[in-house]
Amino acid sequence: MLERLTIRDLSVIERAEIPFAPGLNTLTGETGAGKSLLVQAASLLVGEKADGDAVRHGADAAIVEGEFRLEGESARRVGTLFAEWGLEFDGETVIVRREVTGAGRSRASVNQSPVTLAALKRLGEALADLHGQHEHQSLLKPEAGLLTLDRLASLDGDRTRFAETLAAWREAGADLERLEVSLATFAERSDYLRHAARELDEATLVAGEEEDLARDAARLAHADRLRELAGLALARLGEDDPAAGDQLAAAERALDQAASLDPGLGDLLPPLREARIAAEETARSLARYLDGLEADPAALERIEARRDLIARLTRKYRRPV
Repeated sequence: MLERLTIRDLSVIERAEIPFAPGLNTLTGETGAGKSLLVQAASLLVGEKADGDAVRHGADAAIVEGEFRLEGESARRVGTLFAEWGLEFDGETVIVRREVTGAGRSRASVNQSPVTLAALKRLGEALADLHGQHEHQSLLKPEAGLLTLDRLASLDGDRTRFAETLAAWREAGADLERLEVSLATFAERSDYLRHAARELDEATLVAGEEEDLARDAARLAHADRLRELAGLALARLGEDDPAAGDQLAAAERALDQAASLDPGLGDLLPPLREARIAAEETARSLARYLDGLEADPAALERIEARRDLIARLTRKYRRPV
């Protein structure tokens, strides 16, 4: 509520200080007694437009100061504004000062701190509601009527507690909604991971399997050509007449006889002997290889299906499996 209104050099008022009591205060008087000047002074405190013509003749500026005592919702709203502006607020008292020069320039301060006119207007919405003839303002708003009824019934404290409880309930509801979303996301993720684990278990993957499968697939896919080439190599080593192995053995015997006549040739015998042994071992290995080499379309199909499965799982889970 407005507790005190001080006016200096406003229109015909040189100086006036008007205290207000709690509850309803009524000012009466004949037309021209100055009632409208009090309303004008109050309007300056809540950020209304300033007019240099309102300055008393002979004065440099008109000054209006109002002391407000707040509680409940009004105190909360003002506290929020003060926190936004970085001003100190004791939770109860607000002193607003407005100075208007004869040139129409205006300065305002709140609790001795300068503020802009825009800030004063915002503060005025929380401090007071002015009603003039043919003016409705917030009276047309249902929430303003409810607020007035709450004040008349001295329910400011209950209203504040209800607002706090409602805000807490809404916050809890928002937290619950976020939790439900998180739980749903967790459930989806859990289902996905269970499915992935089951799918990977059923695949029975083995480390290095893809490389082995690639070699087996290449061997089966080219079985006929491999048999042709490996058979040709085996024939040259041990089956043709003369075979490479036989030729190397004959060369070894001849060199051995020559070394008996010229010992210096003996140094050539070991590498020749190693070449013969290597040729014989290679021929035996090729024979075993050819014995196990068969074209098997069914086996090739199984291997390719296995490789496709591994490739699909690798793409699906975006990592080697």
